[in-house]
Amino acid sequence: MKKTTAFLFLFIFAFSLNLHAYEEKPVHMRTTAPCQDFLKATFSIEKRNNQNNYYPHASGFYIKYDNVPYAVTARHVVQSKSKTQDSDKIWGDLIKPLFIRMHVDNDNVPGTSRHKEICLLNNNRYEGLYFFHEDPSIDAAIFPAFFKTSVSEVSLQLPYNYIQKDELVLTGEDVHILGFPGPYGFVEGKSVVRSGTVCFKLGKNIYLLDANTWPGDSGGMVISKPYFGVPKDNLGTYQWQLGGKLIGLYIGRKNPQDFKGFNLPESLEAFRIIVSGQALIDMVESRQFKEYHERWKGVWERIKDKQSKSQP
Repeated sequence: MKKTTAFLFLFIFAFSLNLHAYEEKPVHMRTTAPCQDFLKATFSIEKRNNQNNYYPHASGFYIKYDNVPYAVTARHVVQSKSKTQDSDKIWGDLIKPLFIRMHVDNDNVPGTSRHKEICLLNNNRYEGLYFFHEDPSIDAAIFPAFFKTSVSEVSLQLPYNYIQKDELVLTGEDVHILGFPGPYGFVEGKSVVRSGTVCFKLGKNIYLLDANTWPGDSGGMVISKPYFGVPKDNLGTYQWQLGGKLIGLYIGRKNPQDFKGFNLPESLEAFRIIVSGQALIDMVESRQFKEYHERWKGVWERIKDKQSKSQP
């Protein structure tokens, strides 16, 4: 009887340890693994007042294409909307000055940030700096990110192949929104992370988003949540199998009342809008961007060459 009791005790103890490991390991991976690379690639875009104090304006993120660093944000972050009714001239003046807040180290320690004005990349000129989608209704902008020139900082950029194609994004897919809304996150350089759902696809370039977002999120990345899976050939291990891709950037709200002919009530809440990763892919794969890229690639190579010669 004593042997039986001891055996049962050992069995229950071993089972409880195994159950604890089963519960804790996936939970830890689920909460920390998905966002780390994406979080490090985010940045806040800020303005400066007359007292030389910086304040949050919008969000953005870094990507790396052909080993050249670029920044991505919403077009309305860097260019004002036109006040004319001409549908062919929906964009007005470029917004300036604008600053990117960067942090000295990879840990984003508060108090170690510095600001760089975006136009410094183009000899203090904003004209010719940005690359926009050929369709002016696509609210996205790309520009070179040569501020981040140290090895540690360049490593924070997302590889271009992290951008998800439209056919791989599903309606109902769970996503994270990473941005710098209001006073939150921008001082520490840490994005505010929210969850949401792709609730509808308005073609391949625009998605409707069901999520809680705030002013200042514009230009922030939207990423798909990784799905947790167990490989069939090794049931004792855990790994991420699907998701964890950049599916677009958040650009703001669209009022249902803007849709003509439906007589929708004004109390109906606005939709959140994503410019899709497919729209970004189309921008980068265009002939116009190839020409734009060759110009800035040459500038980037000269910067790296100058840096290597200045090092002891």
